Amino acid sequence: MTSSSNAIYDVNMQKYAYSSTGELGTQGLSPCVAIIVVFSNRTVMIEHRTDNELYDEGDELEAIDLFRDIIDNIEAMEKQHLNIR
Repeated sequence: MTSSSNAIYDVNMQKYAYSSTGELGTQGLSPCVAIIVVFSNRTVMIEHRTDNELYDEGDELEAIDLFRDIIDNIEAMEKQHLNIR
């Protein structure tokens, strides 16, 4: 029995993507970081960030800026009327 294969979407560096069915991945993470957010309705969001963006100065403000960027991307998804919780 043959099953149809789903393509896995590759999230490029400095980008984010979401999926309600989970076909997301990202290549070339070393030395980057993937931030994966799983919502209660099983929608998944992946962000691919470079390492120098994450710890240029190594201070708390950089971490706060990173989390604000992630929140902005989640809000952008909500504006597209995605059902995320």
